Amino acid sequence: MCVAVIGGHPAQDVLNATATCDIGVYGIAEPNTAMNDSIKTAINTRIKSRFGSGFITAESGPGRKTGYNPGGIMQVIQGKVAGRHSQSGAEKWGRFLWLTL
Repeated sequence: MCVAVIGGHPAQDVLNATATCDIGVYGIAEPNTAMNDSIKTAINTRIKSRFGSGFITAESGPGRKTGYNPGGIMQVIQGKVAGRHSQSGAEKWGRFLWLTL
C-alpha cells in the first residue's frame, strides 16, 4: 500500500503522490480548467522537470478559453513508461482521452 502526504496545492499533491507511489499513467477527471496551450505547456514543463520525461493529453469542453471551465479531462504519463508512448488524443468535447503504448 502506498501512502502519500497531501495538504498543499492540489497540483503539487498529485505530483507528490505519483512520485511516492511510482505511478506512470494516471487520469484526472474534471480539472475544471480551460486546457489551452499555455496551461498544457506549464504542466508538461513541471512533469518533465520533476520526473525527467512525461507529458499530458488534456481537453476541456467548449466554453471559456482561459480560467475556470467546468468539466474536462486530463491524462498524464510520466517517468519510464513515457518512453513507450506512441500516440494519444482527445475528443473535442473534453469527455474522452486515449493513448497507445
